[in-house]
Formats: sequence, C-alpha cells, structure tokens
Amino acid sequence: MELLEEKIKIGVSSCLLGEKVRWDGDHKQDQYVLDVLDSCFDCVSICPEVDAGMSVPREAVALYGTLEKQKMITKGNQTDWTKKMVRFKKDRIRELRKENICGYVFKSNSPSCGIEKVPIYSEFSSSRVRYGSGMFASSFIKAFPLVPVEGERR
Repeated sequence: MELLEEKIKIGVSSCLLGEKVRWDGDHKQDQYVLDVLDSCFDCVSICPEVDAGMSVPREAVALYGTLEKQKMITKGNQTDWTKKMVRFKKDRIRELRKENICGYVFKSNSPSCGIEKVPIYSEFSSSRVRYGSGMFASSFIKAFPLVPVEGERR
C-alpha cells in the first residue's frame, strides 16, 4: 500500500513565485522560495492587490494615515483602494482558516505584504513617515498569531 505524503501548506506572495502581478507588470521571483520552499511545501500563492481587484500593470500604491488606521491610495491619481482591500482581507483570512496555513513568506516592503519597515505617510502630500506592516500582512499576523511569518529577505 502506497502512502501519499501531504505537504504542509504555507502562504507565499505571488510575485515571489514568479507570477507577474506587481504594479509594473513584473515579478520578484525568489530562487530560494522557488527552488527550496516550493519543493518542500504546498505554496498557496496570494497577491492581495490583484485579488482585491487591481490590474496588472497598475499605478503604484502607498499607505497613508496611522499605524492603526491605514489607507491604501495610488500615488498618482489618488484612487483610494482601502475599502476593497479591507473587504478582501476579511474574506481571504476567513478562507485561509479553512486551508490550515502553517506559515507565510511575505514580499518585503510591500504596502500590502511587508511585515515591517513599510512606509506609512501621515497624509498624501506629507513627507512625514512612520514604518509598520502592510495592510494584508498586519491582518494576517493578528488573525494567526501563532503562525510563523517571514519576509523573503530573511
């Protein structure tokens, strides 16, 4: 009788897996993630910005507001994506609870996926900045406090 081994599921930012989902239509494929982690784990590809409805390519977004109350707004024409991102985060986290995610590798410095040192501007025309986590990453960490998370740089 042959036993099938089920791989542990981890979330991975889609761009790290080589998917062209970034604002500029490119990817940030990470060889370690692709060669090592993908062979050991069942990688669940997630791009919060695309999954929330943003196109590829698209205008770059940034975070504005406070660490506790962030807004996601495009840098050029100031389109506010906050409500759509909040709706996406809530729905996707509910889905991930069912998928038994055991870890997550996030894209560093991303306004949606960065786990630290993501700039959050006090207002649109201000240069005053604080640093925190991206919108999706911070919600994921709060929802899954015992699940290990990492940025691809580590």
